[in-house]
Amino acid sequence: MTQAMIEVFDLLEMGRELAPDKDRPITGKVDGSVAVIRLESGIEYPAEEHNWVETVTAIEGAFAIIAEEANYAVKRGSCIRIPPGVKHRWDPQSDAIVLVTFSAPM
Repeated sequence: MTQAMIEVFDLLEMGRELAPDKDRPITGKVDGSVAVIRLESGIEYPAEEHNWVETVTAIEGAFAIIAEEANYAVKRGSCIRIPPGVKHRWDPQSDAIVLVTFSAPM
């Protein structure tokens, strides 16, 4: 039996090393995939839509998600859950590092 490796990730360091709007996958699967993304204020992010639940946690900085004409503010230490099929876009309130997890709909 192969033993799983335990890994520790410094999410802030990983995020700070990324170019703006680039992500660093931590896991590779779509269902249960996890990535760190660096957002930069002043960038106009395009709208996107997914077939999965997207949970985004603000590790550093703050951002908003604009969806269906509403603005959802997310500050450091908070997270937002976006259901499948909801068209949304990033609106960074400052430079930010976020942790994104995709999972199957419940």
